[in-house]
Amino acid sequence: MILQQLYNDADAILQQTTGQTLPPSMYLLKKVRWVIELNNGKPPQFHGLQGNDKKGERGLARLVPNWKRAGKVVRPLLYADKPSYVLGIRVPDNKADADRNVDADAAHTREEFEAFKGLAQLCAETTQEPDALRIAEFLKTWDSIDLPSDVQIDLTRDHILTFRVDGRFIDENLKVRQFWARYGQTEEPDEDISEPQMQCLVSGARGGVEEMMPVPVKGLSGGKSEMAIVSANAAAFESYGLKRAQTSPICRDAGERFGQALNALLASPTHHTLLQSITYIYWSPCGTVGLVMFDETEAQKFLNAVKSGRRVYEVAPEAPFYLFGLGANAARVAVRTAIQTTVGDIEARQKEWFQRLSIVGFGDQGQLDEERAFPIKFLAVSAFREFKGITPGVEDGLLRAALLGEPVPPMVLQHLVNRCRAERKVTHARAALIKYIITQNWSLEDTDIMINEVDMPQLPEQEQSAASHRDQNENRAYHLGRLFAELEEVQKQAIPGINAGIADRFYGSASATPASVFGTLLDGAQSHLSKLRKDKEGAYLGAQKRIEDITLCLDEFPKTLTLKAQAYFSLGYYHHRAARRKAIMAASAIKKAKQTASELDLNELFPAEGAEDND
Repeated sequence: MILQQLYNDADAILQQTTGQTLPPSMYLLKKVRWVIELNNGKPPQFHGLQGNDKKGERGLARLVPNWKRAGKVVRPLLYADKPSYVLGIRVPDNKADADRNVDADAAHTREEFEAFKGLAQLCAETTQEPDALRIAEFLKTWDSIDLPSDVQIDLTRDHILTFRVDGRFIDENLKVRQFWARYGQTEEPDEDISEPQMQCLVSGARGGVEEMMPVPVKGLSGGKSEMAIVSANAAAFESYGLKRAQTSPICRDAGERFGQALNALLASPTHHTLLQSITYIYWSPCGTVGLVMFDETEAQKFLNAVKSGRRVYEVAPEAPFYLFGLGANAARVAVRTAIQTTVGDIEARQKEWFQRLSIVGFGDQGQLDEERAFPIKFLAVSAFREFKGITPGVEDGLLRAALLGEPVPPMVLQHLVNRCRAERKVTHARAALIKYIITQNWSLEDTDIMINEVDMPQLPEQEQSAASHRDQNENRAYHLGRLFAELEEVQKQAIPGINAGIADRFYGSASATPASVFGTLLDGAQSHLSKLRKDKEGAYLGAQKRIEDITLCLDEFPKTLTLKAQAYFSLGYYHHRAARRKAIMAASAIKKAKQTASELDLNELFPAEGAEDND
C-alpha cells in the first residue's frame, strides 16, 4: 500500500514539499560539486558549485541523469557523473585502496571513461546539438590520467561533475533530455541488468521491471546514505530466475515516482519526524497537514485554536491522510507502521489525546497550567532516565494511541511506576501519562474529573463499569498516595530544611507494600503535628483536618499493591501535592490583594505630602 499511495500522490507531494513538479524520466536531484566550463577560445575551466542551504558547500542541487549501478557494471550517466567516468581519474584514497589491485582498478577506470566518452559521442551524433558536439570534442582530446598541474581543485571520488558550454548547462537542453529518456528505455549494457516483461505491482502496467530501484531512499535516520525499499540480496530470497527487486516487479516509472515522493517527504521538515529509531512520514494529497503531537509549540497552538472553536487545518475534514513509519534494516528500508485515515479524524484524535492528558500542573514561572501540551517524545522519556534508554516500541505505541485511540502498551505503565519509585517523585509529564493510561477507557467526562485531586472515597464509576472485577485496592492506593503526600508536607513544615524526608526513605515501600510502613509513618507524624501545634497552630489545624478527611476514604492498608494500583498511588501523590501548591498560591494571592487594598485605603487617609487639597 505504501508504494502505491506514494506513486499516486507523487505530484501533490512534490508540489507541497518543493513547489516543483516531478522531474523528467530518469532524472534525479543530486548535489553537483564541479562544473567544467567550455567557452569559445578559452581553455577548459573547473568551477565549484555551492547551494544556499547549510550544506551548500557540498554542491548545488541539480536535476541530472540518473539510473542505478550495480557492482562493477560499467554504466555511465550522460554528462553528469563521478571523476572516474567524466575525466578517467581515480582519485587517491589510502583507506579505500588498501589491499586492492592497482592495475585492475586503473583498467576499470579507463573502461568507465571510454564508456562515458562513447555515450557523449552518441548523444552528439544523434541530437547534432552544438553544445553536445563541443563536449564530445573536449572528451576526445582529454586523455590524462591526472588533472593538469594548472587545475587546483579538491576532488573526491564521489563528487559529481557536469558541463556548461558558453554559460548553458548541458543537462537543461531539451533534445539532450529526450535522448537520455529514449536511451534509458532501450539500452541493455549487460545481460545481468536485463528487464523481464512483467506486470508492475505498483502501477499495474505491463512491461520491463527494474532489477534495482532507480531512485534510492535518502535521509532515513539510522541507515546508510542510500537505501533500497525493495530488494533481495541473497539467493534464498530469489526465485524463478528473478534477481534483487525483480522478485517484487516494479517498472521504472513507478520506481521513479514513489522514490522521488519518498525522498521529498524525508527532506521536508513539515512532512516527517523522527521518534527513536522510526522516521514517520505523513501527508495529505489535498494540502499540507502537520502533526502537532511532535512539537510543544505547535501543540499549544492547536489547543488554543480548539479552545477558541477554530479548525486547525485548512484541508477539508474528509480529505485522506497517510502516515508511514520507516526504519533502517542494514541497507534496506523496513515499514514499521502504516496508518490510513482522514484529516478530520486526525484532528479529532489529537484533540481527544490532549484532553485526556490534561492534568493540574505548573509552568516554568510557577503559574497554574492545566493545559500544557506535552510532545510524544517528552512523554516517552518521562518513563526512562534518558532518551537513549527508551525501550523500542514505546514511542510508536504512544503515536498509535494518539492517532488511532489504541491502548498504550502495558510496558509503558510499568516503566512509569518504576521511574517514580527510582526517583521518588512524580513529574508533571509522568502524572499526565499515568492519568491517560488509567483513564484511557473512561468517558471524557470522567477523565476530566481526574484533572485535579479527587476527595471522594470512590473514583468515577466509569472504571467500575469497564471492569466488573475491579480491584478496590486501586481506590485505596489513590488515597494512600494523597495521605503519603500530606504526611510528607507535615514533616517538611515541622522540620524545615530536612535533607532526607519520608519520600526519600519510604516512597517505594509505601507505594508497593503500604501495610508495612503506614503505621510507622502515622506514628511519626504525631510528633510532627505536636511541634506544629506549638509553633504554627494554623498549619497544624489544616494538616490535621486533611489527614482526617483522607483517612475517611480508607478502610484498610493493603499488604501489597498491583502495578496498576501503584500507578494510582503515584497519581494520588501528585494530585495532593499539586492541590496543596494550588491552595497556597490562592491564599498568597488573597493576602496580597488585601495588602494592596489596605495600602490604597491608607493613601486615601494620608495623602502624600505636597498633594493639593481640592476640597
